[in-house]
Amino acid sequence: MGCCVRELPVLSFIICGREQEVLRAGLRATAHLASGSITPDLTYGEHLLSVRPVGVSKWQGVLAFCQARGLDASRVLAVGDGDNDIELLQSAAIACAISDGCEALQRLAQHQIRPAREGGWRAIMDLIGE
Repeated sequence: MGCCVRELPVLSFIICGREQEVLRAGLRATAHLASGSITPDLTYGEHLLSVRPVGVSKWQGVLAFCQARGLDASRVLAVGDGDNDIELLQSAAIACAISDGCEALQRLAQHQIRPAREGGWRAIMDLIGE
């Protein structure tokens, strides 16, 4: 894996299921290279650290994908659960927050859906028709 990191750009990485204090140390250690966020880890417990180069975001990834595929980015439905999804939901045409996600997204979202483990993702099919 070390050779890949030397030869290819790293656009993002995530560390899951760790104590917040451990992840804060990682965030501080990468602050001169990247921006990041620590959010509750709803899958593995504890918290997760998401790190990406300064200026890189999930929404920029959506825009690049839409451009590459000839899709209309003004019609994007986005789903999020953590602080690292705020820009994504702010920019999407239809913003959905997972009901057990962070409070900031709950306030921002147009729709709340149950977690996938409770079948909540099925609600997306109803929203696509909007």
